[in-house]
Amino acid sequence: MPARRTSPPARRGTWLAAALGVVVVAAGCTSPATRPVASPPASSPAPSGATSAPHQDAPAPDAAAVEERGVALAPRGGPTLALLAGDAPGVAVRDDGALDVTLAATTAGTPTAWLAAPAGTALHVLADGTVAVRDEAGVTLAAVGAARGTAGAPRWTADASTGLALLTAPAGTGTEGAATAAPVTVVVGGAAVDSATWGENEGGRSLAVDPAAWARSGGIAAQEAVATQLAAAEPEAASASMRDQLGCHALGAPEKETWNLEPWRPEVDGLTMLATRCNPTATDAG
Repeated sequence: MPARRTSPPARRGTWLAAALGVVVVAAGCTSPATRPVASPPASSPAPSGATSAPHQDAPAPDAAAVEERGVALAPRGGPTLALLAGDAPGVAVRDDGALDVTLAATTAGTPTAWLAAPAGTALHVLADGTVAVRDEAGVTLAAVGAARGTAGAPRWTADASTGLALLTAPAGTGTEGAATAAPVTVVVGGAAVDSATWGENEGGRSLAVDPAAWARSGGIAAQEAVATQLAAAEPEAASASMRDQLGCHALGAPEKETWNLEPWRPEVDGLTMLATRCNPTATDAG
């Protein structure tokens, strides 16, 4: 679904679902722990091949080096990112167009990989370790999942000096600084909404949203991608109530076939939204 040419909704804070001890991220919001990193202009398109990353004692690469020597990651409907690692990563395309990326293990305390975004976009490392790729209007065009691995606790961090996101296993993990024993995997997704169709449901108009499979469980960056891409394509979905309904579905019903959002439902607090199963009525707003 095209979702890049309309300005996104105004930023809005997260709401706390205290009863469940979780945070629901409303559409287009920026987590307090978000660390935006402005990406420098790209010097050249990322090639499909890759060469080895610099030795850990060599200077760290900049964005131009990552784009020149890294592997191109082009999820369906998203921009082309560049990923540079010591060993060329394995990349498999999912049915929904997202990419499963596998990286070899690395020494604790040193970067596993460097990620660069194309010109006109920036990388933002979010509170849960996912990475949002936003354009200049604030629309999240792609999302990179949290790093998964059975050893080394790898995590994305932001490097403000280069505009890169670094995947690093923190120092002190592994065995006496030795290489971790397992590879690291991440998911990279682009188009986050498969369809959004207006119809009638219960008390009035309803927007049936079908998020992409990768975005249903992709963390905060994926939820942000769904929210901002949906609002860019369907501006009415930028209302406070519809954003909260969307966040409620992402939290409580991620596998539901469609997430039905109604513009006529009132804005309520997070606990009420959850208690009404994402369907508050006027009587719940008092």
